[in-house]
Amino acid sequence: MAEGRESDGMPRLNLDERVASLERGAGDHAGAVAELRGDVRELRGEVHNLREQMERRFEMVDARFVAVDARFMAIDPRFVAIDARFDALNQQLERRFEMVDARFIALDEKIDRLFHGLDTKVTALGARLDTKIDHHFTWLVGVQVAALAAFVGALLGR
Repeated sequence: MAEGRESDGMPRLNLDERVASLERGAGDHAGAVAELRGDVRELRGEVHNLREQMERRFEMVDARFVAVDARFMAIDPRFVAIDARFDALNQQLERRFEMVDARFIALDEKIDRLFHGLDTKVTALGARLDTKIDHHFTWLVGVQVAALAAFVGALLGR
């Protein structure tokens, strides 16, 4: 083995040593490539598994969205039914308020008629009482005038 130095500072190898060195390097590279192939296969398997998991999760999310949509679709008729019930109750309340208003109007008219009738009776009674009082007053004045005349006549006759 004749080793010498080249000008670049690297040892000088003969042909057999060079071939052996290259074979060792090629063997290392072949082992590294084999490892890389295994690692790439593993990586592909992991990516495939991740894709499958992702697909399953997307399917689950899609199923949840479908379920939520179905729930919303089920709730929508309920709201329509509730709205219809509120409309029916509102109409019933309106009818009842109209009936109560009609009763109040009828009662108000009845009270007005009663007050008018009572006022007419009281006015008639007051007129009759005034007539009677006037009549009694006339009699009272007549009696007093007669008593005065009798008193004056008795005084004069004495």
